[in-house]
Amino acid sequence: IFVATRNVGSAYVGTQRSDKALIDRFSFSGIVESIPQEEEVELLRKRTGIIQSEAVRIVRAANMIRDQRDLGVNVSPRNTLEIAEMVKAGVHVRAAFQWNVVLKEEEEDVRAQLETMLNRSLSMEYPNAVSEQSLKSIF
Repeated sequence: IFVATRNVGSAYVGTQRSDKALIDRFSFSGIVESIPQEEEVELLRKRTGIIQSEAVRIVRAANMIRDQRDLGVNVSPRNTLEIAEMVKAGVHVRAAFQWNVVLKEEEEDVRAQLETMLNRSLSMEYPNAVSEQSLKSIF
């Protein structure tokens, strides 16, 4: 058995349309969607040890971004795990999203939309989300 994956779409730098002959070499193909919210929450809890309520906040905020497909921003389970690790180290969820998602975006208007969504969703402005103690635990 041979399994292959491919990233398609404009969000992936260097991707091109797949050649029909290449696609024809595979017996079947499918689309993998995001894991269900309950499973992702459990994944964060088991892998990082964060509390249930924080895991739920992270996944809800990630799903809110994922649902805005026109933004072209993908928050993968790898991102939510990194955010959970930061939260476990004492960083506020809002600050962890700032560093792990918002600041990775190159387009200023996309960053601004993410800021607005996260401020509304997590009920906190970014500048107030970082304590000196949490910064020391990361750096």
